This record gives sequence, C-alpha cells and structure tokens, in this order.
Amino acid sequence: MSSAAAIPAFGVPKCNIVVCGSGNGAQTAAAVLGSQGHTVWLYYSPRYQQRAAEMRAALAVNGGAITLTAHALPTAEALDGTTTYKGPIQGVSTNAAELLAAADVVLLSVTAPAMEGLIRELAPHLRSQQLLLFLQGTGAVNYMMLKAALQDCVTAGPISTSLADRMPMYAAAKVLPWACRLQAPAQVTVCGTKERVKLALAPDACGLLRVMLPRLLDGLFPGTRFLLDANAVLEDTYFPYGLLCSDVIHPGMMYGTWAAWDGTPLPHKPLFYHSASQEAADMIEELTADTRAVIAAMCKQMGLAEAIHVPDARELMSALYGPQVADPSCLLTALRSNAAYAGIYHPMKAVPLPAAAPAPAAAADPASRTGATGAEGAATGYVPDFSCRLLSEDVPFGLVPTRGIAEVLGVATPCIDKVISWAQDKLGKEYLVGGKLSGKDVASSGAPQRFGVTRPEQLVIGAEGVAAAAADGPVFADAHV
Repeated sequence: MSSAAAIPAFGVPKCNIVVCGSGNGAQTAAAVLGSQGHTVWLYYSPRYQQRAAEMRAALAVNGGAITLTAHALPTAEALDGTTTYKGPIQGVSTNAAELLAAADVVLLSVTAPAMEGLIRELAPHLRSQQLLLFLQGTGAVNYMMLKAALQDCVTAGPISTSLADRMPMYAAAKVLPWACRLQAPAQVTVCGTKERVKLALAPDACGLLRVMLPRLLDGLFPGTRFLLDANAVLEDTYFPYGLLCSDVIHPGMMYGTWAAWDGTPLPHKPLFYHSASQEAADMIEELTADTRAVIAAMCKQMGLAEAIHVPDARELMSALYGPQVADPSCLLTALRSNAAYAGIYHPMKAVPLPAAAPAPAAAADPASRTGATGAEGAATGYVPDFSCRLLSEDVPFGLVPTRGIAEVLGVATPCIDKVISWAQDKLGKEYLVGGKLSGKDVASSGAPQRFGVTRPEQLVIGAEGVAAAAADGPVFADAHV
C-alpha cells in the first residue's frame, strides 16, 4: 500500500466545500474531505493575510495538499493499512464573496471568541441552499449569532429578501470528530477518532433534514457516526454543546491541577490527561453534579415527569472513544488510559528557571514529568498558560452558559461558581460579580443573559422560544416536551 493514499469516499457526491479556519480542526477536516475527492478551499479572514500567505507557502511545499497522519481511524475501510493521507486543497482565499458563491458546504472551525466575527463576515454571502456546518459548535449561541447576522443583512440589504431566503441549513457537531493536533501548517495528526458525535440542527429543522444530514456527515467524515440528541432539554435551550464533556473536563482539569499551585516553575511540561490527579477528577465530578442539578431543574420547568439522564465524563469518554479507553472503571483511570490522549501536555509557557528550584505539588506525580516536547535547557522552566482555550473558550462558552441557566432557574451551583471565579481571575475577565452573572464580559459569552433572557420560559430557543423572548410572553408548546 502506498504511504500516502486517499481516504475512501462513502457514497457522498463530490461537493464544493469551503473550510473556514486555520487550526487543528479546520486543517484535519480539510485533509479528510480533500482526500475523498471533494473540492476544498480554505478561507481566512482578511485580517489574517499573513497567516493565509504562510498557509499558501506550506501547501506549495507540500504539493498542494495537507498531509494527515492517522494513528487511529476505527474502520478498516478508512484505515486500509495506510497511516498517511494527502488532502488536496484548491487554494487559500480571503475573499468570502468569491468562495461562497459556488460552495455547497461551508464549514466553520475557529475558536469560540472568533466565531461571531467570522459569522458576520460570511453572512452577506450565505444562501438557503447551503449547509453551514460548525465543527465544533459551542452551543445555541452559534445559532443565535447566525440568525442575528442574517437579520441585519436582510434589514440593510438593497434588495428585498427574507430571513428564510438567506438562512442556510444549520448543523453543529458538539465535539470534533477527532483528537487531532496541528504539527505545522499543512501537517496534521489524528491521534484518535470518535466513534459517535452528537449533532445539533436548527430548532425548526424539518424532518427530512433530521434524517438526511446525519447520514451526509457520516459519509463526509468516515469512522464517525453523527447522532441527533433526542430530547428538547439539550436541543432547544441555551445549554452548551460540550455539556458534561469538554465544558467540565477542561476547566475541571485546569482547576484541579493549578488552583493550589504556588507559582514555582516546573522543570518539565506535565501531561494533561495521562498524569491527571485525583483532585482534578474530583473537580470534574463536582462540576458534573452541579450541571446535572441545572438539567433536572430545566426538565421540571419544561414539564417532564423526570430528569433526563445525561452521561457523565467517564461514560461520555467511553462512548466517544470505545476501546481506545483501556480502563473505563472510573473517571481517573479513563483519563489516564485513553490512547487518543497520549502525549497531550498542559498548555505551558517557558520561563527562566531559578537554580535548584523545587517542583510544586502540581507536578508531584512522576507520570507528569515524563518528557516534554521541544528543547529544554537547564535554565528553562514552565508555568501554565492560563490564556489557553481550555479556559478562554470552555469557561465563557461552557460553564458560564450553564451558570446563566442556573441563575434564571434559581439553582445553586457552588462548584461551577468556584471554578468560574478562579478562571475569570486568571483570564482577566469578569463574569460573576457578587454571586450574580452580571460582569461586563457576560456580553461576549454564551450565557442566555446576553440575549436578554431573564425568565425560565425564555430559555427555549425554538421558534416559540425566540418569539416569547422578544414578545415577553410564555412558551412551551407540546412539541418541545
């Protein structure tokens, strides 16, 4: 078998696809799609001209393709004895009007804070016949941002159009289909492929789309099955998409590892998952308990006889990665034994290391000191990078929306409050003030409060929920329960 082959297509007609973003998710998606023979373009925002130029140069060196090294693709058809794939890319552009004119699929894979700006760049050029796929989405906030941007286009447009004329088919994967890393521009590695990924559609998506879109994505991304959530509590409300997964795992790991850190630089970068501490696992489970209390209250508000069961982090990890988790007996062992997480380190910054500096408690576990990437001189130490996306995204677009729902429903969330308070100090942000979600940075988060939601009946985002939030009236038609 050739050392660089194509990932076999799974019965999907060839599409024109625009991938928006430059990170690990965007480049992995582009490589997977290009390798199957789809026509793939990369879109970079005009403010990233230098980054676009660097990507063009990398593609030129790499034969016009992104190289994907796959350590784990779960289907024999996709793996086929080959570990390296080439995904041809047609080009890199900063012209949204030009690219989107011929696009069948527009795929967004950028950081949560950058999402709203990107949506507003694309909105004037979107149309109803296109699929707009968020990979990964952060929550209902994506749909609300899209709807607001398109409505502004309708209002300002020189030609009379309606929102329906402009609204594309909306879909959002709740997590990335892969554990993947960007090694360099046009070079990505897939460490593990998730067997099942939950998918969110627009609240008013018709039955045909609910049947066809998951199957389409199954074909576009071999090895992963896309599934719709079956309950309105998670689909039609402001709960974040990473609920009980990245939204609690990442902040929980960061808090459990670094909250008691005394500031002393570490001599090595600690492994993020494979050296997880019991304190971190306990924090994740406490965040899960708070989140489940909010879900139970939302179920009661929506008239359900009993709370829905939402899997905890251990269950979700086992469901997503299957046999790649060697020991799923408890959360701590699941974190430490997931093969897809091998070699993933805490986000760290290099700093001068004082002579004979002792390692802080956070690095006491010998497993956390098993080698770091990059050159390490004797005078170099490492401190946590609190600006990383594990806090800068998963707090404002994960914990904060859940805390916002809790506040509207009157549910106490002591552990979520503790982690948000700690994280906002590290990030230089302001979400919680005096025990209320009233800080200045709520306006740029995924909290329902940024959309004017103040009462429980406004927490549903379906057509009835949006109307009620605007008209200040009650919602909850039978279709939502």
